[in-house]
Amino acid sequence: MFAEHQQGEHLFFEIAGTSVTTQKKVEAVASRMGTGYIDVNQTLPNGQPNPSFKQIYSDSIFATYTYNNEITEGRAAVAFVLDKTRWGDFRANVIAGARRIDNEVLGYNFVMDRDPDLRRRAQNDFFNYRYYWNQLDSSLVVPDQVKYVDPVAGTTTTYNVANILDLRSPGNFRKSDTTFTYVQTALNAKLLKGRLNLIAGARKDTLKRNLYTMNGSANSVAADYPTNWDGQTAYYRPLAPADYWDLTYRTRDASGNITGTATLPALSRPRDGTGAPLPQYANDRFRDDFSSPNVDVSLTTFTYGGVGHLLPWLSAYANYAESFNPPGAGITINGSALPPGYSDGYDFGLRFILMHGRINASFGRYSSTQLNNSFDNTGQTRKYANLATANVVGNLDPNGLNNRGLAEVPSPTFDFRDQEAEGYEIDIVANVTKNWRLSANAGFPKTLTTNDNQQQWAYLNANEATLKQIVLDAGALLDANGVATVDTSIPVGNRSPDVTAAATAWNDIQNFKKTSDPTVRSYSDQPKFTANLYTDYRFSSGLLKNFRVGGGVQYIGKKAIGNRGGDTIVNPANPLAAIDDPAVDATTRVYMPAYYTTTATFGYEHKFANKNTLNLALNIGNLLDEDRLVYISAGLRAPNGDISQPNRVTMPTSYLYLQPRSYSLTATLSF
Repeated sequence: MFAEHQQGEHLFFEIAGTSVTTQKKVEAVASRMGTGYIDVNQTLPNGQPNPSFKQIYSDSIFATYTYNNEITEGRAAVAFVLDKTRWGDFRANVIAGARRIDNEVLGYNFVMDRDPDLRRRAQNDFFNYRYYWNQLDSSLVVPDQVKYVDPVAGTTTTYNVANILDLRSPGNFRKSDTTFTYVQTALNAKLLKGRLNLIAGARKDTLKRNLYTMNGSANSVAADYPTNWDGQTAYYRPLAPADYWDLTYRTRDASGNITGTATLPALSRPRDGTGAPLPQYANDRFRDDFSSPNVDVSLTTFTYGGVGHLLPWLSAYANYAESFNPPGAGITINGSALPPGYSDGYDFGLRFILMHGRINASFGRYSSTQLNNSFDNTGQTRKYANLATANVVGNLDPNGLNNRGLAEVPSPTFDFRDQEAEGYEIDIVANVTKNWRLSANAGFPKTLTTNDNQQQWAYLNANEATLKQIVLDAGALLDANGVATVDTSIPVGNRSPDVTAAATAWNDIQNFKKTSDPTVRSYSDQPKFTANLYTDYRFSSGLLKNFRVGGGVQYIGKKAIGNRGGDTIVNPANPLAAIDDPAVDATTRVYMPAYYTTTATFGYEHKFANKNTLNLALNIGNLLDEDRLVYISAGLRAPNGDISQPNRVTMPTSYLYLQPRSYSLTATLSF
């Protein structure tokens, strides 16, 4: 609802309010089926022939997510207008508002009622849905009961099916309440009979957010839930205390006696193999006992600029602005809330109106700095998650954890970086004749990334020694170059089920260290040059009257998609091993080649006797049907595909295809 009021000729008022409630349910099954398998079972569990023998299939749990949002907002504004004074025209306004957002995300899964402890069923009694690729039109039906076949024991048991909170993935659940207030004012003045236009503004933002999470592993979260849990209610950790970052503890024996002299940071609560808290630490506080720390931010930003019409055909403009981005609802790998984003920048340039308005051109330069640019870094932090859940040798528990007290990594996780940008832009529009139009524009951006992966580096610097011990505990070997491999001398039946993932994770960490340096200002993955050229012609007489034809080309310059900091060469002293390639490093970039696409357009306009107008338009995208690959990232691969060689070289890997030639026909009737 809103209400507006004008008082006299100069004052304007408005008040408004909004209330929104949204509830969304997402069924996540097909999106999880990213891997194909081949069914090698010739018979079904009941002994009958398997009709899908040798067929490809994918399978996944049938998870459901609910997203609940309640948003309430109110605002008030007043504006003052004073025109045609001896000094010029003036406008001023003030607007203030507040917004309250309550948000919750929960995930559920279908499970069997097998485990008598309801809290453990999400981990132990879930089941997958299978889709055969030759039967993709088959429907997904949630059964009321399932038969559990144990081929070892030779038993078949029927269990009821229930939909409960998926405690296997507690990091996916979160709840937040956010209060956001703002007040801003703007001033505009037209001076010297409109030849000079000035604008200035200021804004103050205040953000307060309480974020409730389920910190901890699936085992620990389940152990902390009440024994009479109903399967539906979500229990979050309490809000973090003021001394959250300063929590410490001392090691104790089973009787509660202090055994160590060192005071340790209280990151995660010590627990037994089932996830239950160790009783000797009942009076200690640990960070994972609490939700992520709250956000309390207040910031004032400014903007000012102007446009001067120097000559009838020449204008100049300049502007400076600051902006504030409220932090998202995610958390970092270290369990902290995301910081707010802040940026400032300026732009200035010239605008030309030539040949009585037939040619309009602008030339501009810009520069900006952005701090705390957050991004989803879940894929990068998966290597740490694999180490946190790596069992020691001899521990075959599928839900086990490391033996060094390293807490599980939250998911999803976010990180942040700083960025600097500058560049030039050119834009020209020319009416060459009455019917012939030509437009062209080009950009020359230069974007640099600094302080990249800030949270990941902080986590690695604090925990690398522990991560190394976890790799060794899992049964991996480290050679002189720090490369991890599985220790094949350990009997297969006694190996940690996580040793291969742990070795891979450690090697990924070493590659990250080689290819990422937070102290280096590196070019971001953005084209160094982009340009567009388009022209069209409208026929005004003859058989083709009101028919138009046009064409254009878009050029995308090369851009960096990786670096060669992780490259290796064959060790001259040992042809079976690889060492770092001294000829390249993280500043040696790998580029995506430049490419272009073309477009053709056709149109026709017909006016009816009743003054209605029909417009027909045909657009042909990728006119030349370019089918090249557009590489978007790079990775390590064997040189020339020879996997017998120990060394690896960074090459373009992930790619996209250009959209093939496409046709779009539209019709618009104006009446």
